[in-house]
Amino acid sequence: MRPRPPAQRRPPTRGGFVAWFNVYGSFRQINQDLIAPSRVEATLQAKIESVEATLGNRIESVEATLGAKVDSLRTEVHGLRVELQELRLDVRQKWEESLAVHERLAAIEAKLELR
Repeated sequence: MRPRPPAQRRPPTRGGFVAWFNVYGSFRQINQDLIAPSRVEATLQAKIESVEATLGNRIESVEATLGAKVDSLRTEVHGLRVELQELRLDVRQKWEESLAVHERLAAIEAKLELR
């Protein structure tokens, strides 16, 4: 067998490299098993807090908007009540005037019948 040129020679494998690769794999697995879940939990907790804050702000915004609308409706209802009261007074006044006119007409008719 002829010797190969240097570019085609394979370096001899050492047992130490494979062992260190195994140790690295073990540490990586330990990291994934122990440390990564706490990171995921912290990330999830941060996301949950962010969502809670966003929802809280949105709820407060909706409450403020609804509060303003309710206040405007109360003002409008109060205005309508005042208008209704004014209409009642106007109707009562017109009623009293119509009764007075009716009494005068009745008095005039009575005088005409006597003639």
